[in-house]
Formats: sequence, C-alpha cells, structure tokens
Amino acid sequence: MNYSRPESATVGYINETHEDGSLVTFTSVTAPGLEIQTADGAFLPVVPSAARMLVMPGEILSLLTGRRILPMLHRVLPIRSVAERMSLLFFADLDPPLCRPWVVNETNRGVDIGELVRANPLRFGLSKWATDTAP
Repeated sequence: MNYSRPESATVGYINETHEDGSLVTFTSVTAPGLEIQTADGAFLPVVPSAARMLVMPGEILSLLTGRRILPMLHRVLPIRSVAERMSLLFFADLDPPLCRPWVVNETNRGVDIGELVRANPLRFGLSKWATDTAP
C-alpha cells in the first residue's frame, strides 16, 4: 500500500518517470495522479476506479520476451486538489530459476534474468529469497 497527501506535496512528482523492475505490477488507485507514458512520449492520465486494476509490464517481462513487451513507463504527479491518495500495489516475479528467456535475441542473450530478480529482494519487502542460503 502506498499512501500520500498530494495537496501538501512540495515536490514535482510523487514518483518520477520509471519502470518497475518486476515481471508485472498490479495496481489500483483511489485518486488521480498516475500517468503512463505512450509510445510517442506523451503521458496519459489513469482514471481511478475501485472496480479496475491496471497491469503494468516490468523490466523482467521485457527481458523474458526479448523486449517484444516493453516495460510500462509511468509517473505519479501530486494533484493539489487531492487530499489523500492510496495505491494498492502487487509486484509479481517468477522464481529466479524459472527466469529463462521466452524469446532470445540481442537484448537478453547472456543476461542472467534470474539473478536480476534474486539480487533485488527488497523491492518485495524481503531481506533475501527463501532459497538463498547466504546470511
């Protein structure tokens, strides 16, 4: 869960433009602010809906597909007329040993995708992967 008070934000962005480092991110938001970047570089606002969830492809999915599926670049603006904003986020990844490219090309040839997942457990709130034996 991500909570913010956009009306009192003193920064230009709650989250600057980025892609998530996961396979996919599922999100639902309670108020405006989330924008996704389109292929031409423009930003499209996401209209909040309690009945809908947005699925955003991330870096790992892009690597697995040889960039046939691109990560969704997105940002969150502080909409000053919004007192509170919450987003429910679920970051999903494959078990690192299962992270073998589905499409092999120059983008992912020689890349240890599983190691990219294993090397960043903090994004999931973990101190380490359960299968890691190192302290």
